[in-house]
Amino acid sequence: MFSISNFIIEGTFFGWINNIRSFEFLEKCTMFFAIYQVGVFAVLTLSDSSRKDSILSIIKIVKLAIVRAEYDMKFDDIEKVRNEFSNDPSIFFTKGSKQDIEEIYMSYMAYLNRTISKNEYQHYLKNKLVNLEHSYEFHELAWRLSFILRIKK
Repeated sequence: MFSISNFIIEGTFFGWINNIRSFEFLEKCTMFFAIYQVGVFAVLTLSDSSRKDSILSIIKIVKLAIVRAEYDMKFDDIEKVRNEFSNDPSIFFTKGSKQDIEEIYMSYMAYLNRTISKNEYQHYLKNKLVNLEHSYEFHELAWRLSFILRIKK
């Protein structure tokens, strides 16, 4: 407390204001902001790219399921895909993506066991496709490269 009063009495308490106006301070702030922006861009871009990649894989699975259901063909690949994505830790999928794959698999099994009709199954797949495509496009929006806007949205 004593040192603060000395700064006020000597008139050096607000001496830091002169440093703000200097070119050196502006240069340091600009450099810090540039490094921050590069870091934000790298982290958020890589995060969004990995999420978009997983969504794109699921979109492919759904489109294959739609085609197979349309022509009354079996979709045996879905079990292989399900096992591969749920058991292989080297494949980067979020918990939501793994749940999507499990949900698609369960609806296919319900369709095979005749607990849901072909129309219900196709409706589910097409609805899922619309939601996945929306999510994919959502991750392409430019405002997603801001921490503040991500938190607010």
